[in-house]
Amino acid sequence: MNKRYPATWAVALMIAMVTACAQQRESAADMSMSSAESVAMESAADVSLPAKAVNAVDVEEEAAEADVATQLTSTTLSGVSGNRKLVRTANVRFRVKDVYQAALEIENAAADSAGFVAGSDIRAQIQSIRRRPLGNGKVVELAEYVVTGDLTIRVPSERTQEFLHAIAGTVEYLDQRDFKAVDVQFDLLRQYLDQQRIAETQRALSAMAQQNGRVGERQAAIESAGQSAAARDHARIEQLKLNDQIDFSTIRLSIYQPPELRTTESLDLDAQARQHSPGFFSRLGDSLAIGWYGLLEVLLQLSKLWPLWLLMAVPLIAIVGLWRFVKRRRRSKDASAR
Repeated sequence: MNKRYPATWAVALMIAMVTACAQQRESAADMSMSSAESVAMESAADVSLPAKAVNAVDVEEEAAEADVATQLTSTTLSGVSGNRKLVRTANVRFRVKDVYQAALEIENAAADSAGFVAGSDIRAQIQSIRRRPLGNGKVVELAEYVVTGDLTIRVPSERTQEFLHAIAGTVEYLDQRDFKAVDVQFDLLRQYLDQQRIAETQRALSAMAQQNGRVGERQAAIESAGQSAAARDHARIEQLKLNDQIDFSTIRLSIYQPPELRTTESLDLDAQARQHSPGFFSRLGDSLAIGWYGLLEVLLQLSKLWPLWLLMAVPLIAIVGLWRFVKRRRRSKDASAR
């Protein structure tokens, strides 16, 4: 019996060691699985970061557009007029990324708002020009230019704010906005009364022209009736113009884009002229010939003044003769004195 105990203890010890090794392997596997899961979660978080960043950019862009839309909002253009007759106008100046593309979007927005483009003027203005030689008879021209545009848009008065919100996406920086709503109900009343008064005057003059009387009086009455009709038509046209201004808002947009650079290669005319110019000795000979011909031309011009030279020569000859006469008299006196 005593001999069997060591073997039993040995078997138990081996079983315990095997069990401990198995538990260690299971714990290591669990740790590796947990580390793998953590890595997977981190990678998933990393993958989701760009989407969040993109969403943040979209949110910022939407916030910027909403801010511009808020800046373009005014109760002056959206307020309810009631019985009043309001002429609404807007003057807006802002910077865009590209003037031509922005103008196209603005024109499309005007059409979507049941409006139309009354005027469009786009131009490029040169700010500065610099030229640099490239050699081989060529020069590069660097021109800084700015593209600007002026647009006049007419949209229905009740859809003015809708149009301004539609073009908010083209605005990069709002420089200036000026909104006005002018009450013209009394102007309409004055035009209506003028039209009625002119119509009554025309009827009176027409009746006077149909009555019997002198030919001159009837002719004067007919002419006055024609002038009254012209004044009535003018008042009617002015009333229609004012009604059109009430029905359609006038929006003037001044847009511009950041300066750009234009590079152009061209021929250097000065270098080409120097290259094809004659040599030094040839130019020296030409200069001497020009000087000689110039001298001859001066002599020819002086010869045309021979009457003047003749008039100047007569007093000179007289003075010389008088001087010689006086000199001979002195010599004769000196000789007689000796």
